[in-house]
Amino acid sequence: MNGAAGRLADQPAQACSGMDQRHHGIASAQRDLGGAETVAVAVRAGDHSGLLEWLQRNVHQRASLVPVREVIHDATGMPAEGPVDTNAFVAHLRNRYL
Repeated sequence: MNGAAGRLADQPAQACSGMDQRHHGIASAQRDLGGAETVAVAVRAGDHSGLLEWLQRNVHQRASLVPVREVIHDATGMPAEGPVDTNAFVAHLRNRYL
């Protein structure tokens, strides 16, 4: 599959961010959905239902009910206290647009 979704599914989270995998949202989804290869195969086949269901369950349904930091922590493993680490997002933007 071409495009950002395919590239994201194909990349190990650690390569995107240089951080431990438990601190990266896609790694959390990959872990919960049976592994990076399972997610990549589904996305390449055009099946985004697993990722969408994971996002709905772990982010969308909770976003208006609990503090944002709690949603981020539960979905990615990032610390709930202190500054939010944006390194993974910045790395994603650099890889995608620069």
